[in-house]
Amino acid sequence: MLKDRFTNWWMPAIIGIIAIILGITILGNPDITLLFIIKYLGLSLGITGIIVVASNYSKRDSNNGTFWIWEGILNIIIGIFIFIFPKFFVSVFTAIIGIGIIIVGLLFLFYYFSTKKHLANKWIYLISSILFTILGIIVLFNPFEAAQTISIIIGLVLIAIGGLTLFISYGIKSVDKSIDEEL
Repeated sequence: MLKDRFTNWWMPAIIGIIAIILGITILGNPDITLLFIIKYLGLSLGITGIIVVASNYSKRDSNNGTFWIWEGILNIIIGIFIFIFPKFFVSVFTAIIGIGIIIVGLLFLFYYFSTKKHLANKWIYLISSILFTILGIIVLFNPFEAAQTISIIIGLVLIAIGGLTLFISYGIKSVDKSIDEEL
């Protein structure tokens, strides 16, 4: 029974290799990767919309069927716009992230001024507020560079996850061999 747990060491190895290859690919083309993801999102929305409309067309006389048909049409329209104008949606997405980061920075500033005078480490709120606000402004006014940075971080994380997964698969293989020796 214990041996059954450790016989598929090659599965995490394959996952690790795929993650490393994907991470290297993203690092090699961070701008293309983000546009691909956005276009894939648009295509997925469009296909989902077509499926929703087609599957609910026969129910169009009911209120529920009409709702789903309109939702499907909306998905198709949004999907087409995302697919045709991916750079616009990348900039909108990163602008929303930038605004969110600025709001977090302003909240830290609010916490700094509203906390009690004797609160230990109160200065962390002020430093965090300044850093978050600056980061938010950078993301807001440089959406494509910020998006590329996000892609690069995703690529590095995938490489790290792939390496750790390979390491884990090696450990599983070692346990599998030691179990074989005991049996």
